[in-house]
Amino acid sequence: MLALLLFSCTSEEPTTVRGGTVDLSQPVVESTSDAGQALCAGCDILVVSICSLRRDHVGAYGDWPGESLTPTIDALAAEGVRFDQAYATSNFTLASLTSLLTGRFGSSTGVLRWGTGLSEDVPTLPEVLGYYGYASGAFTVDAPSGLRPEYGLARGFNRFVVIEPPRSTPDGRHREGEADVLAATAAPVSAWLAEQPPDKPLLAWLHTRSAHYPFVIEEPAPGSDPTGVRRLLWDEADSGLGSTSVGPGMAGEQGTALRPEEQLDPVTHGVRQAGPAGLKVWKEAYAESVARMDHDVAAVIEAQRARGRLDKTIVVIVADHGESLGDNGEMLHGGGYFDGVVRVPLVIRVPGLAPGRTDQLVSQVDLMPTLLELVGAVLPAEADGVSLIGLLRGGRKAVRGTAFSEGGPGDMPKEVFPGAVISPPWILMRQTTPCSGSGPGLLDPAAAPPPHGGPPPSPPKGGEPEIRLFTCLFDLKQPRQERNQADAHPEVVELLQGRWDGYRDAVAGRAVPNQLKLDPEFVELLQRTGYDFTGP
Repeated sequence: MLALLLFSCTSEEPTTVRGGTVDLSQPVVESTSDAGQALCAGCDILVVSICSLRRDHVGAYGDWPGESLTPTIDALAAEGVRFDQAYATSNFTLASLTSLLTGRFGSSTGVLRWGTGLSEDVPTLPEVLGYYGYASGAFTVDAPSGLRPEYGLARGFNRFVVIEPPRSTPDGRHREGEADVLAATAAPVSAWLAEQPPDKPLLAWLHTRSAHYPFVIEEPAPGSDPTGVRRLLWDEADSGLGSTSVGPGMAGEQGTALRPEEQLDPVTHGVRQAGPAGLKVWKEAYAESVARMDHDVAAVIEAQRARGRLDKTIVVIVADHGESLGDNGEMLHGGGYFDGVVRVPLVIRVPGLAPGRTDQLVSQVDLMPTLLELVGAVLPAEADGVSLIGLLRGGRKAVRGTAFSEGGPGDMPKEVFPGAVISPPWILMRQTTPCSGSGPGLLDPAAAPPPHGGPPPSPPKGGEPEIRLFTCLFDLKQPRQERNQADAHPEVVELLQGRWDGYRDAVAGRAVPNQLKLDPEFVELLQRTGYDFTGP
């Protein structure tokens, strides 16, 4: 059991992030505020954040070619509002979850990489709801998801539980037992819901990693996969990845100061060697994990239905980020800000509101303001998000003109700041991964497409290569992002970069993140699940 280590802005020693299970409880306070005539006063709130879920793998969006992988999410979308242009605030989990829970972009919280945590002066969603009498619980599995108390994300929750990864999840695939018990990830939140009195409002948050790399939960039978990709995925934790691994977190394969020959981990290299057949198996394994994840959602919905409160419940389905799956040469996430990673599924179902669909630009930071307004709570000052109630009611007026996706898991120099500016009809990306390419381009930076302003520099002799960002500009109407238009439209690059710089200047110093130490065992856990970075 992990002992809770509290953050302190004046602590002489930084908090250490360690793996392990967590079970924290705090009393629920009586309401001290009046929700007034809110649209959904007293409603329960159920949020399921899904790690690594691609928008085009959700049947409700209409892009998946076969039988839907997500019937539960599809049913919720049929009763709610589906957002077609929702963007993640980062390409890795910790930063995105922090934005979802605070309504702020990463530059405002300072949580932009592993090794940073939310400071105590930034209010969180459960903290605010607590003033209105809400009980709140957050639940996830023991994995490097970022949803941990050391990162400050347990603050405000009355119950915070991190369990051992179930056998039926990729994180728990090597544990003993049978893998046919689906939705085990959702068991703790379902049990907590059953214990809650029906006359008190609640916030229940489940963060599921059932669709996360390495995707598989069953050891492949001999001869069942000629490409060998499933065997590579199954053995990923034992493949000697260590500090030269490439997986989610540095999936662009050029995000750290590693020499090219050090960037060839066995899994990614094996997939590339297997060619199109290997990539096909890679994508099939991911799709299977998405289908299993949908059972987690179903279990939580049924638990709330059993309480008799589903018709008085706001339900939110949102991904923290997506997955590249070979698009633009990137295999997973964490290096680039491609469409498959930062354009995420978002479904909000509100009792009494008609279902619908909107293509207006929204961001993860908009979730907190929306939920608070729905239940009649006051949004804290300095939030970056805006309420989406107008869109939920069927309005077509734009709520924002620009959104940001910032930071990444790598420990970059201060002068190298990756991110993306989404401002229709454009997206500007400043990233460690080439703007497009496949094959050798991702295995050898010298063969990659040149960035705006010239080719990447060669590593100095006897030293580490210089980290340089590629500048990518794409038309949002071309989601495949095959044609970089940075050279053709330098004025757009300058305009969007100026908007980002202006925002960062405006919020500079607004919050100072907690600087954390990563325990060696936690770093090993990160690396076993594919993350690679230059840690603090």
